[in-house]
Amino acid sequence: FVYVSIPFIIKLFPSIQAKLVFLNFVRMPYFIDLKRPLDQGLNHTHNFYLEPEAGLKIGVWHTVPAQMWRDAQGKDGDWYRSAFSSAHPVILYLHGNAGTRGGDHRVQLYKVLSSLGYHVVTFDYRGWGDSDGSPSERGMTSDALFVYDWLRQRMEKTLPLYIWGHSLGTGVATNLVRRLSERGSPPDALILESPFTNIREEAKSHPFSMVYRFLCRF
Repeated sequence: FVYVSIPFIIKLFPSIQAKLVFLNFVRMPYFIDLKRPLDQGLNHTHNFYLEPEAGLKIGVWHTVPAQMWRDAQGKDGDWYRSAFSSAHPVILYLHGNAGTRGGDHRVQLYKVLSSLGYHVVTFDYRGWGDSDGSPSERGMTSDALFVYDWLRQRMEKTLPLYIWGHSLGTGVATNLVRRLSERGSPPDALILESPFTNIREEAKSHPFSMVYRFLCRF
């Protein structure tokens, strides 16, 4: 009974569907203090908060290129913001579902990109990590657009700004690029890591759905 009823319960309650898609309630590693990226081995990363909407705060990390790590020691937000004027390109990283901007595998990627000479800016969408609000497709895209514009206003106009989306973040990234293209200001590049065609296909290929693949109409 439980085996058969679970898919019907999920279909009848969209809020459950959303939680399973976003998995924003899954926080790994647990007990991480997102205000202290140094605890994750990022000694050249600044934590701060932006407000894409009145009363809604999202948490952001800015990791400077590894070449600047020594200069970054003990510096405040003003120094990190001024660092965008350096001759280094910027990657806006849009993470996937589950976890936070401080996930171990994400931190390792920031380190690699930083070692290659990039600024890496990443954030937790509304409803993830220590960001306010509840997740939605529209809200995630709005958050990404706000951070993108915030970066563009602080970067040298000639420096490239790349958008990198992973997993669920590829959907946010493509939505963001569509919005930017519609207003005539596409990004310098779009990088999609582990993208999906649509949520239905993603759900069918997910390991958790394996036991239901042979049900009628699944």
